Amino acid sequence: MSKNITYIDWVKHLPIGDAEYEQCSCPVCNSTGLAYQYFGFAGSEFGWKLVWCPSCMNGIRISRTRVPAGAQVLIADEDQEQFLNQHSEVNLIV
Repeated sequence: MSKNITYIDWVKHLPIGDAEYEQCSCPVCNSTGLAYQYFGFAGSEFGWKLVWCPSCMNGIRISRTRVPAGAQVLIADEDQEQFLNQHSEVNLIV
């Protein structure tokens, strides 16, 4: 039986700080440890963030988020496209 988890459920479940994602459980499968990646734009401190569970491959895209200073961020279109192609199995919950 799979849980009917919504986008809002995901957002409410996520930790405030990026350092806490490794200890955060997945709201879908309850496995510990979520992954994330920031995507940005040249000259902007804003972008979007992909958050997913490496175990069940469910996740969300958070738009219009501030990219923290020092975060690993993909800016070039080619880098973003390559990352998304490598993670095409992620099921984004909308």
